[in-house]
Amino acid sequence: MGLYLSTPYWVPQQIAKFLPDNIQLQEASLERPDLTSASIKQLELIIQTNEPIHVSLTGATLHYSLWDKKLNSISADYAEISKKVSDRPAAASRVSNKIPLPQLPLESLDIERLLLKGFLVQDIALYELQLDYHEQSYSIESQVDFFNYQFAVKAQALSENNLLRSLTASIKQQQDTLTLSLTPNKNDEFQWQWSSQGTLDVNNYSAINGLQTVSFNLQGLLTQQLVNGMSSATQNSSEIRNLIDFTGEQQNWIKLPIILSELNLQNTIKDFLSNEGVNATIPALSSEQVALLEINITQDSQLAYSTSAKQFTLEQGQILTDFAHPVLSFSSDITALSLWLEHDLTDPKQIVESSVTLNFIGQDLQYQQDTLIGKFAKLDNQLSGDFLVADGEAKFTTSNWKLSLDPLRIKDKTYLLILPSTQWQARGHWLIDDLDQLSIKEQSIDLSLHQPVSARLVLDKETIDLKDFSISSKIKPSTSPKIITGNYSANQLNFKQQPLIVKKVTGNININLDNMITQGKTSFDNIAYQSEQLDINYISGQANWIKQGEIFSAKGKLNQSQNQVPFTYKLDLEQEKHQLSIDQTQLPLRTVKSWLKIFKNYPNLNISTGDLTIDTITGDPLELLFDGSLSGSNIDLSYDELKVNNWQVKDLLNSSSSFNGNTVNRIESIEVAAGISITDISFKLQHSLTAFIIRQFTGKLLKGSIDVPQLTINEGSIQPFVARLNNIDMQSLLSALESETLSIDGRFDFNLPITIGDKNQQITDGTFSSRGSGVLKIKNKDGKEANIAYQALENFHYKKFNGTINYDKEGNYRIVLDLLGSNPDLYDGFPVQLDLTLRGQLPDLLYSMLITGDMAKPVLDDIKQKQSLNIQP
Repeated sequence: MGLYLSTPYWVPQQIAKFLPDNIQLQEASLERPDLTSASIKQLELIIQTNEPIHVSLTGATLHYSLWDKKLNSISADYAEISKKVSDRPAAASRVSNKIPLPQLPLESLDIERLLLKGFLVQDIALYELQLDYHEQSYSIESQVDFFNYQFAVKAQALSENNLLRSLTASIKQQQDTLTLSLTPNKNDEFQWQWSSQGTLDVNNYSAINGLQTVSFNLQGLLTQQLVNGMSSATQNSSEIRNLIDFTGEQQNWIKLPIILSELNLQNTIKDFLSNEGVNATIPALSSEQVALLEINITQDSQLAYSTSAKQFTLEQGQILTDFAHPVLSFSSDITALSLWLEHDLTDPKQIVESSVTLNFIGQDLQYQQDTLIGKFAKLDNQLSGDFLVADGEAKFTTSNWKLSLDPLRIKDKTYLLILPSTQWQARGHWLIDDLDQLSIKEQSIDLSLHQPVSARLVLDKETIDLKDFSISSKIKPSTSPKIITGNYSANQLNFKQQPLIVKKVTGNININLDNMITQGKTSFDNIAYQSEQLDINYISGQANWIKQGEIFSAKGKLNQSQNQVPFTYKLDLEQEKHQLSIDQTQLPLRTVKSWLKIFKNYPNLNISTGDLTIDTITGDPLELLFDGSLSGSNIDLSYDELKVNNWQVKDLLNSSSSFNGNTVNRIESIEVAAGISITDISFKLQHSLTAFIIRQFTGKLLKGSIDVPQLTINEGSIQPFVARLNNIDMQSLLSALESETLSIDGRFDFNLPITIGDKNQQITDGTFSSRGSGVLKIKNKDGKEANIAYQALENFHYKKFNGTINYDKEGNYRIVLDLLGSNPDLYDGFPVQLDLTLRGQLPDLLYSMLITGDMAKPVLDDIKQKQSLNIQP
């Protein structure tokens, strides 16, 4: 059975002696003592500080030695340490590093449960607390409950001269570990040498998915400074500033692996872009790709914390942040930092200044704004710049920004733009005035191609290849209205469906993102349009244009040599309908002739004077379908020796076919090579791009007239036609032909069916007849030695003079003459019926007559060979 005695007299006194002067023993209810121990029902202590601390132990047991009069250990079922915070603000004071650690009169202290109250926001519960003391070394082990987490704590403190010399602590929670080391500075009462290392699984403390186990290694000096003087921020006469100087041979660092696929970044970015009016499709990130966030603090860095203002500042040095991931990498260099913990991040006092570098690689990206869709097979984004938070705003300005796109497809309802792999250079500026909502007040991006590329623009009915295409733009989506401006150029534009080439294209562009109205200015050095009918070249121009909805319209000028052609142009992109309008324009006909390939079949055709005046024309320039009117004036042209003088023409165009129209023409005169002139000419001309039809051609010729009912020129070939010559004075014709051996006095009618080929002409069954009697005379140099027919024609008074003319493509002519009359000097003037058939070869008969004038002599030489003479009774 146990031996129970009264409590030794020295036990309460020994307890009191053990306590420092600032700890008062309030109550010690001892019971059930024996020779080696005594139970304490209640033990109450008061620790005197600025905020008195109350210590209460319940169910404690004292273990002692009566022989040595020594207290060996204390164990307790429950202990409570609490403090009451005063309603009055405490004066600022620093915590000295001279912490007393007296020699304990016991070797161990065991407490089953310890509750700390009033020290932090939430009470702290400690379990199985064990304190061991041996030769100025204190070891503590305990389980701690804090915010529903359980921590295993081990700590060891060393003392010297009853003061704390060093403290090391190890804290574990599941797989998490934290090691802390504190060493007071002997030369500065308010400075500590400290270090901390450990790993923490963020998932145990945060609901943010994707964050993994953070590891860190930090060390430095902690110094408390008392700053005197009135503080405008705190209204206190003094405040405590805690300075943290980061030291050590190695960099101070924090590392946090992150699985981006679990952070819901896709939806976050998508929502942000949606607020900017852009619908984006962003491919999912691989769950196997882990990013690493690393924070490094340089060795010369110093952080300051004001206890009264609750303010963190970066006094010197840098905080380096690096985020590495195969898709997204980020780094920053924070050089200025001022964070007020009791103020919102949007408070004007908050300051963060940093340089930033960002790299992003995306695959198969897509964005959409209204009907505009952009697709990137691959996006490589590299940028660096400066970031500043101050005065309640955030500013970000890039100094070096490179974009690599591989390739790019931009599609709207009416077009598709395809770019190959491209390199872009950019600069950007962003100003966010509402940090809570990330509201962008100002935004500006300068974007330009690093070097020209070949691009393709696909329309519904046309494909345009752009050679050496380059563009630079300025994007301002934060303005009202939101706009994109830029400049562009292309060395050459090749149209696939139309034989059109545009060279040296430059211009500017302005896109209103609010109403999607696009406008700008374009200029080009040369337009070349070469089809089967047209050969247009060396035309430059400039135009102001606008795209509104599905309608594209432009207004400008075309320049050809010294001539300007003002125009307006309209294109319905949805239906691909083109409309060109030209008003009040004058061009030299020489220019127009050079454009029409039909005239290339007639290289000897020369237009010396004459202008084409466009009153107004409107139509499709690609199909050459026009309505309107134009006119030509004072036109002089020549074809070898054939000349046309003072041609006046009025043309009414209609869009029933390409370049279709009807003209009314008047010509003062046409001079043929033989000196023959056709005057007072009028005719109507119906034309298309490939055909000309002349109708009602009339004129005055050789004191008579000429009439051509219809002449058709189709794609360079002349259809057979009939030329009618009425009341022609034959002597005037022969005089024009400078015939010295033949003269004919009388008027004749001709009906000549003519066929003109590429290299030949034909007259088929042409007829002629005299209008009355007349005289035909041929000079006979041979006298009576000439044949009888030739003699009869020396002075032949005809009453009838008819005939037929045939001329084939080989140049063979056949002329049948039927003359009735007499020669007063032959056969006493008896009537003579003269039938002559003349055959021979006269190449290029019409050409000779109209162009060279050498025609009569071969025919007369043929008559000399004839012997037939019919004498009528």
